[in-house]
Amino acid sequence: MFAPLFPAMARDLHLSGTRTAALLVTIMSVVYFGLAAVTGHLADRFDRRLLLGIGLLGNAIAILLMGFTHGYASLVGLVVVAGVFGALFHPTANSMMPALFPKSPGLAIGLLGIGSGLGFFAGPQLAGWRAESATWGGRIPETMQRWQIPCVELGALGIAVAIIYLLVARDGPHSRTENKAVPLEPWMRRNAIKLASLLCWRDFAGVGSVALLSVYLQRVFGLGLKDTGLILGLMMLLATVVNPLAIWLTGGSRRLPALRFCLFSAAGLMAILPALPLGWLIAALVVLQTMALAASALSDAALAERIAPARRGRINGITLTILGTVAGASNWVVAAGTDVMGARVSQTGWHWWVAFGALAALMLFSTVSVRRLAHLHLEPSQRAGSEALACDGIAATASVT
Repeated sequence: MFAPLFPAMARDLHLSGTRTAALLVTIMSVVYFGLAAVTGHLADRFDRRLLLGIGLLGNAIAILLMGFTHGYASLVGLVVVAGVFGALFHPTANSMMPALFPKSPGLAIGLLGIGSGLGFFAGPQLAGWRAESATWGGRIPETMQRWQIPCVELGALGIAVAIIYLLVARDGPHSRTENKAVPLEPWMRRNAIKLASLLCWRDFAGVGSVALLSVYLQRVFGLGLKDTGLILGLMMLLATVVNPLAIWLTGGSRRLPALRFCLFSAAGLMAILPALPLGWLIAALVVLQTMALAASALSDAALAERIAPARRGRINGITLTILGTVAGASNWVVAAGTDVMGARVSQTGWHWWVAFGALAALMLFSTVSVRRLAHLHLEPSQRAGSEALACDGIAATASVT
């Protein structure tokens, strides 16, 4: 929701640049994912349904309160609170969903991706639209800036959804007593860290491209908040269908070649964005983000299939700590880069090719993670069987590429 709002936040809060507004989201992301290893431990040991509900509720309340404060220091405090509660989401959900579908843990991750696609589609659209044109009873309070309207409205909506979730949600089989006795071996932890250290650049490029496009569309094409939010939302729309479909179509040895294809495609499209007129740019963005989000779903599914239920929370927590922290930093890095452009930020030229090209290079580098994922061993019983599967996957990848 914040991506189309960065320029307006910087102006209304009298900040030194767009990077200072983007730093708020970076702080929230670093806290959100920096605590994932801790919340992953909690997910293996406590009531996942309750943990997730608490996280949803606390995060929504913090977002709501951002609509009523005007000090930058207060906003920093609130994004930290939002990050702390939000940290309960990913490790818990990525552990809880496969438990609900124990025969198809990969497909469960794809189904979870439907929610991601809907959120990424609706968030920027609603934020841009409400910030630009919303009125409450014909006007908005004089003490409130327009970018704060979506904070209040989406925060209130989040509180309502959290309450509904706590009333109706259920968890799958979850033996918390047995999980306490299942250790996480050091070599498992090392393998998870190595994988995340490669995959994180995919997420840095994916998240960073959204922040970069927000500035690009508003400064180069002169779009308003509403239109920028609409385009950023449309980028994510196909993910609601593609994520579960990609998981369903890529079982067994097809999973990893599909992941490599998605990463290559996203990198190629990202590199050519500055050459496209607005109409073609929108079409390219839909395909780009579809590939990027499908890549996330495919890697999450492949990881879920390699983790025993008793360790899912902790392994997901370790990987998400690295992935999310690096990805969260991209908001500030990208915004700082656009500030460095100065007056040229409103002009087409080589500087935009460098910006998008750098993100494309990082996305391309992340394809190295496919080989690491193919050889990943997280359970002692998988060592023999997964080597055969990995060889099949690598052979299939070679034939495709």
